[in-house]
Amino acid sequence: MTAGTIAGSWQRNLGYLSRAEQDRLAASRAAVLGLGGVGGVAAELLARAGVGGLSVCDGDAFEAGNLNRQVGALSSTLGRPKALVMAQRLQDINPGLRLAVHGPITPEPASAETVLAGCRAGVLAVDALAPALACLRAARRLGIPLVEALGLPVVQLRAYAPAGRDPEDGLPSQGRDLASVEPAQLAQAWLAREAPLWGDGQGGPLALSPDFAQAMLAGGAAPSLGPVIWLAGAAAALEALKILLGREPLAWWPRGVSLDPCSWQTSLA
Repeated sequence: MTAGTIAGSWQRNLGYLSRAEQDRLAASRAAVLGLGGVGGVAAELLARAGVGGLSVCDGDAFEAGNLNRQVGALSSTLGRPKALVMAQRLQDINPGLRLAVHGPITPEPASAETVLAGCRAGVLAVDALAPALACLRAARRLGIPLVEALGLPVVQLRAYAPAGRDPEDGLPSQGRDLASVEPAQLAQAWLAREAPLWGDGQGGPLALSPDFAQAMLAGGAAPSLGPVIWLAGAAAALEALKILLGREPLAWWPRGVSLDPCSWQTSLA
């Protein structure tokens, strides 16, 4: 990265980052797996931070229900593929960005590996459980740390170390072909493991009631409030930047950080 480039685009990063760290980001590649609410914000912030290479993927198109929270969702982009819309946006931010655009992640092993190849870190923002687990498996095989941030209903942040504890511990998918796992059984097990982090619905303004959680499990839409989702995306981008720079993230899974944006209460479990 030349001095002129820093002066023109990334100068305001200096102070938070050294010039050498800015150059390191410019030479790095990160993956963003999913370009919806959290992933779209994370991808944009990584590009604006000066990460020189991004590999992104998504198979959906923008729809009206995305307008409350997804950075690429505009009246002019409804019906257009998220991956293509976000690719144009990212390259408009940095025309020199080394960008690889992919379709949706599937449970097949090669699908996530193709997106992650050559990356030093990634942001996991895939909603569906089986494809998300496929990403985690591929990252472990390739030795790539992944960061995940959820906005349901509080911001939950964790990072997965390639050689750390298996993120499928306690799930029926562990050691099995993902295509052979009953989705409802997998969802029930995941909900039982994750629901304690969501609040008990007894007073917190963003606590998810048990009834709502069960409705989600039955196929209902998850609640998604724009400011919470953008906070989660920003947190994911920041943790991914730390990994790219050789710094430790806040917490490696199974530890995680939770933030309730209504009370600003945080916990590290």
